[in-house]
Amino acid sequence: MEMRKFRGTFLLGLWSAVVLIALIALRNYDWYPAVGTSMSPTIQPGDVLLVQNGHEDWKRGELVLFQTDGEETLFIKRIVGLPGDRIEAVQGRLRVNGQPWPEGPLAGISIPDFPAQRVPPGMLFVLGDNPPESEDSRSFGPISEEAVKGNVRAILYPFSRMKGL
Repeated sequence: MEMRKFRGTFLLGLWSAVVLIALIALRNYDWYPAVGTSMSPTIQPGDVLLVQNGHEDWKRGELVLFQTDGEETLFIKRIVGLPGDRIEAVQGRLRVNGQPWPEGPLAGISIPDFPAQRVPPGMLFVLGDNPPESEDSRSFGPISEEAVKGNVRAILYPFSRMKGL
């Protein structure tokens, strides 16, 4: 009988610790519903996304949530260019600093050609994973690093698509 009582107390304590850790961790996270097809197939309309608030150490390939100047709409795009990078699309292929985009969703997709441009200091060049359907830095220019709300870390729902990004 004492073993059952001990196990019940232990499980209650363990569950309480897990809940407490989750609450602390979730203070730095939010979730957002995905709208539109600009990030398809990586993100589908209706996916619920886990976003880590804030960030400063940007990397090419990361997915970010941001607002452009004067817009209420939140966008999700992939960082392809960091400050100082030279970005272009030549013969349908994305190139960063003269090199082809290495891997991932944008590596095998044909992108309408655009001329080379240098990413200014404090700015990021972002593209959607579905370029024909995406409004991104090709149309509104590089985004300010300060416009970024956070990094998209995972798909939480639907459960069949749950995964880290």
